Amino acid sequence: MTKLLEIKEQIFRFCGKYEMYLKFVYKFILALALFVLINSTVGFMESVSTFPVALGLAFVCCLLPQSVTLFVAAALVVINLYVLSIEVAFTALLIFVLVFFLYFRFSPEDGVLFALTPICFALHIPYVLPIATGLLRKMYSAAAVACGTIVFFFLDGIYENVTALQATSAGAGGVEAMKMTITAGQLLANKEMYLTVVVFAISAIVVYAVRKMSIDHAWKVAVVSGALVQISGLFVGYLLFDVSGRILSMIIGNVVAIVLGFVIEFMFMDLDYSRTEHVQFEDDDYYYFVKAVPKKMVASSDKEIIQFSGFSSLDKIRERRNKTEKPVSRQQIVEELDIEEEFLK
Repeated sequence: MTKLLEIKEQIFRFCGKYEMYLKFVYKFILALALFVLINSTVGFMESVSTFPVALGLAFVCCLLPQSVTLFVAAALVVINLYVLSIEVAFTALLIFVLVFFLYFRFSPEDGVLFALTPICFALHIPYVLPIATGLLRKMYSAAAVACGTIVFFFLDGIYENVTALQATSAGAGGVEAMKMTITAGQLLANKEMYLTVVVFAISAIVVYAVRKMSIDHAWKVAVVSGALVQISGLFVGYLLFDVSGRILSMIIGNVVAIVLGFVIEFMFMDLDYSRTEHVQFEDDDYYYFVKAVPKKMVASSDKEIIQFSGFSSLDKIRERRNKTEKPVSRQQIVEELDIEEEFLK
């Protein structure tokens, strides 16, 4: 455990030292992963859905505020969907406008959760995000995860119905009506999407509420509670809505979420409950009961180096004597070195 604490301290020290450069790397990786995911999912315009374009856009976005990455990603989605269908592109544009101007306008720091949600879905670990959100963000941040979930299911539904949309475009009359029916079905008739949104939101809220409690190992309890909410909620929902083939991956994903949740707890809230202290005090109006739990820390091995050459005290005395050409008394040496006079006998 001591070795792990030392590694954590080294990581924090490294991040603090190179924070400015790490921010650029982080924004570049996030933007590149998001643009590559868009190209692989809805990359219908070949001229912009290439890796060099994604690489160049990611490099530009890492130099700009993080909100720019979200706007560029939204623009790429709308442009690609426009090639497929104007109706689909308009629906996607409407979703992004509602999300950006009704939520991220007031909480721009949650934009990273909106971007990470489809990435986590693509990596088959979306269950990590509600738990991490409840541990590290505010309660209302669950809305960002919900918005990202809706966007992912919408785009994934369009990807699965590309053949039907293209066949409709090549058909005869009633093309616009058929496209709108298929597009609206991805939002209004997708029961799995609504189930996932509700369960993820409840999980994030439960994790946040539990980790704020004044109980021992609150963060660990919060992680397990959030995972149990997701497993039980999604399991029941899959049975009710007859969704097959998701239960095993859902359980495995939540196990991964628990492990990563414990890692987050170790990095940001690793407390030593064996040294818990309870303090009571009062003032004129209140009586206070305080529970103080110290963090696990590694005692820094401070080394005191005594220098006997260069600019040491003895050299300063010798230099002063050479300048003044006067003998230095024993009392002056004792005062300069702050030692007992007996050591000079």
